Amino acid sequence: DWAQATSGVDIVFHAAAFVEFDEENREGATQANVEGTRHAVDFSHHASAKLFHVSTAYVAGTTDRMVKEHELIENIGFKNVYEETKWQAEKHVHITCKAKGIDYVVFRPAILVGRSTDGGTFRFNNLFSFMRAFYLIRSREDRTGRKRKGAAVMDQWQANKLHLSMRVEGLPEATKNLVPVDYAIDAMWRILKLNPSTGQTFHISNPNPITNQRLREVFQHLYNVDGLEYVKQESFAEREPNAWEDALRKGTRSYRPYMFGEPLFDRTNTNRLIPEYDQNFPPLDNAFFSRTLAYALQTKWGKTLPFNKKSSTTQRDENDRYIQAYFTTFLPAKMNQRLIENLKSLNANFSIRITNTQADHWHILIQDGRLVELQNDSGPVECSFEISPEVFRKVAEGRLSPQKAFFERQVEIAGDIEKALKVAAALSQFFVAYPFFAHNKVEPSGLLQEQVVATP
Repeated sequence: DWAQATSGVDIVFHAAAFVEFDEENREGATQANVEGTRHAVDFSHHASAKLFHVSTAYVAGTTDRMVKEHELIENIGFKNVYEETKWQAEKHVHITCKAKGIDYVVFRPAILVGRSTDGGTFRFNNLFSFMRAFYLIRSREDRTGRKRKGAAVMDQWQANKLHLSMRVEGLPEATKNLVPVDYAIDAMWRILKLNPSTGQTFHISNPNPITNQRLREVFQHLYNVDGLEYVKQESFAEREPNAWEDALRKGTRSYRPYMFGEPLFDRTNTNRLIPEYDQNFPPLDNAFFSRTLAYALQTKWGKTLPFNKKSSTTQRDENDRYIQAYFTTFLPAKMNQRLIENLKSLNANFSIRITNTQADHWHILIQDGRLVELQNDSGPVECSFEISPEVFRKVAEGRLSPQKAFFERQVEIAGDIEKALKVAAALSQFFVAYPFFAHNKVEPSGLLQEQVVATP
């Protein structure tokens, strides 16, 4: 199999990665980033092919100085499991390729954002998490009357300035090394075609990284708001966050360490091989960020992109069984109980709509922290949540917080947004305390059947 698969292969370009940051995703990050890279190196060895490995500039971890391209700094801390596992992967590439005589090159891109031409992307994380948060805040607080759809709402915002008086964790002078994805790909492709000598590393980074202060100006321009203030974490200990501040902090917590600083990235190798890199770097001006936000709104944060297809029939059937078991067996068993003590003051009337399932609308009433009503209907509610079966399953199993799902556009909220965010915070505690799993067992017939099991 190895001989057949590697026959005629001259170049291996390894760009696969697991890009979730949270500690709970360590296993997935290790499997994809570390073990996956080992397999790519082995494949290159069997094929006698040149390996181009895509690492990340943030293997520099918590370093705050200039990082040279030839450096892979030892004994440093990391902001998250993504940085750590990508560091382990790159170290394996350097050590193993040198030991086995594999011709190799390493690319280290910085923070990839949408295309320079139209803001296009298929991953709406990092910068987009903040963009989506402010879109939801702006839409909720808008007072100009009838809402427009898609990117047209941006024109509506410009007619009515909004004062938010909102604190954001970060230092104004800290930088963000943003690189449009098309420019990064073009740079890597140019370097690849020039066939650089083995063992070299190339930083694909912004020669003039944007500051938080500049990003604040961008956001205030995009959403026509003012009142945004960068603060240190201690500010929220001195004064409790309001609903929007709390939601933003929870929804973007994975990116919080990057709001206080990052390394500088030397580009000696990159500029020597493609000297036009610095001169031709596209401007990250207001027009660029406007195109980026417009793309996100036009595609509904990626939902309308053609590769986001519906589940197969088998998967839909499994999802239906899981959802039915959750709402007809698991939740009813917890009626009229105070399951989370510090939620005794919660009162909420809301609905959860599970897309692409047979019984999709679930109407829930909570009084004094107790679940008192659960109906399969779409009656009047204060707020509603729309979520796919796959994402709901992650949430119900305690693997994904509702706040994070919200800011990563994996769940839609309508109605009273402030109330919805309070409900989401309460549900986060519930899902962690009472996860709900589905296990498989083999029936006497020999057929694999799903058995739903609640784990307290």
